[in-house]
Amino acid sequence: MGWPTPFSGPKIAYCGTFVNFFGMGIILPFLPFFVDSVEDDDNAATLWVGAIVTGQFVGVVIGSVIMGTVSDKLGPKLALLVALSGNVLFFALSALADTTLLFFLARLSAGTFSPVVSPEAWGI
Repeated sequence: MGWPTPFSGPKIAYCGTFVNFFGMGIILPFLPFFVDSVEDDDNAATLWVGAIVTGQFVGVVIGSVIMGTVSDKLGPKLALLVALSGNVLFFALSALADTTLLFFLARLSAGTFSPVVSPEAWGI
């Protein structure tokens, strides 16, 4: 019998899932305003909004393959740590982005780390 850890069992699953969905969904209401403030052309702004949202979920598709392999090689707990660390890094980078291209690349990269969080957290 060891010391209880503050984040064990369902607690880590709830926290990981919350961080994942919060980070992916928090930008949606504010994304058109950000892109409109950076881009001068309305047509380009509309295309960037679509590209950013689509790119994030393309990253999820690509990340499913990559993070599945990482999980198989490293184990679920280490894969969860890698995924949450990647989410923190790229969500912070997207908060600091000052161009639409950098924001797009940050959200695409954040999407690659997102698919492993919920299944791994609930599987632990």
